Amino acid sequence: MNKKIFSIVSICAGIVMILGVLKVAPACHAMADGKFMKCHWMVQTEVMFSILLCALGLMNFFLSEETLKLAALIGCVISVLMILSSTTFIGTCANIEMACNAHTKPTVLIIAGIYCLYCIIVSISVFRKRT
Repeated sequence: MNKKIFSIVSICAGIVMILGVLKVAPACHAMADGKFMKCHWMVQTEVMFSILLCALGLMNFFLSEETLKLAALIGCVISVLMILSSTTFIGTCANIEMACNAHTKPTVLIIAGIYCLYCIIVSISVFRKRT
């Protein structure tokens, strides 16, 4: 597996996640008193993890081919953290009809899940290629 392909996919996954949770499927708006619901903080962590994915992709451009397996494992861990932050760690609003439950959470789960599967496939293919 070419490390440049993995780098491009990592950067694209990060950008798609940022655009997804901020523009395409945004979470709930601020309350009338100016406070934010917990889904707002979930989106902030998703953006942070997405920036980490972009940084992982950029760093992988400059690292050697031997680091591809480690980068794929780190990408898998980041995507699992993305899934856990939207379901367990922070979560979304209690009302299932809110925008965060109807749009944002499925967007996170789909993008992070696909990227996690991609990282697992890359790790397996690199491991089989090297042995």
